[in-house]
Amino acid sequence: VEVHFPMKLWTSPINDHRSEYSDNVMAFMYGPLVLAGLTTSDAFVPKGSTFKSDPSSFMIRSPTPDGRILFNATDASDNMMQMRPLFDIMPEAYAVYFFTNTSYVQLPPPRQLVTSNSHSHSHHHHHTSPHLAMVPPAREDL
Repeated sequence: VEVHFPMKLWTSPINDHRSEYSDNVMAFMYGPLVLAGLTTSDAFVPKGSTFKSDPSSFMIRSPTPDGRILFNATDASDNMMQMRPLFDIMPEAYAVYFFTNTSYVQLPPPRQLVTSNSHSHSHHHHHTSPHLAMVPPAREDL
């Protein structure tokens, strides 16, 4: 069986019945691949106003010597964030779902993501917000 997927950029909104989340929290995709942003925050307001329908308006694929997939995403303040397929992320801090409208008054403030090295195994962390950004485990935890 051979399967072909159109390799284009698109957005995948979070599945949430609350419009303040479903309209403003999304993942960025490249064909069937989930793109992870190398970042310590799950807030990212893309540059421009057409990012939901046309992510190529703020994401540009960058050539790599080894042919790996790499995009540079530009936010509303002209800061760049590197985005790579989730399967290509190992020890780096990253986020997959992003708050794309940080001015929405009902959204909780973006939380800083922590690396696994700063987690204590004797403490339980409870998160009440629906943030889905993740940090991979440290290599010794595998």
